[in-house]
Amino acid sequence: GFIEIAVLRAGEVIGEMAYFADDGSGKKRSCSAQAQVTTEIIEITFPAFAKTMESLNPWFKTIINTLANRLRGMNARVKELESN
Repeated sequence: GFIEIAVLRAGEVIGEMAYFADDGSGKKRSCSAQAQVTTEIIEITFPAFAKTMESLNPWFKTIINTLANRLRGMNARVKELESN
């Protein structure tokens, strides 16, 4: 079924977790999106994102990766709790 998690507004991003989905599961996404109004999107390719990540200071990359891993862990925990 469809569960609304959020309503995004102009300037917000979706799909950012796909860049950090290297958890061995082979999954690249954890949700789907549907536009309610005419929407303009800008795609950031994996190579472009990787190039930007490579240019960051190592400590900043560590922070970004830590946040992504924690969010992925919390998503898994929420799914676990919902199934109980």
